[in-house]
Amino acid sequence: MSGKFGASGGNHLNGERRRIVDTDIIVDTLRGVQASRDYLRRFEAGELEGSLSAVSVAELFAAKGTRDPAIAKRLESFVTLFVILPVSVEIARKAGELVRDYGLSLPDALIGATALTLGLILVTRNVRDFQCIPNLRLEVPY
Repeated sequence: MSGKFGASGGNHLNGERRRIVDTDIIVDTLRGVQASRDYLRRFEAGELEGSLSAVSVAELFAAKGTRDPAIAKRLESFVTLFVILPVSVEIARKAGELVRDYGLSLPDALIGATALTLGLILVTRNVRDFQCIPNLRLEVPY
């Protein structure tokens, strides 16, 4: 991996604790991926400070399964582990540039732009879509 990727297992990048977690990590947990559950426990324990883009919240609740109150409640329990970050005008503009320049989907561009604008490390397994963005620090947690 190149220098902008964190080590597998979610080790601290330069001692930084603040992260923005991509939607795929939460989805993995909901699907029963133990490595994802173990990683999210680090936020619960206060070892890492986590946030989610409001876009990730929308992506998660867009799933048809969330019509089931039990599933929606379980999802909400994961969401409450994180600070929810809104999309500001600055983030929206940067996201537009990422779509234009790198062909990202709008949700990925908004999440990536949030990480860039706020100086956060983006935790994702979706390296393929994000690796093209200069100065975006990525961490693959498992």
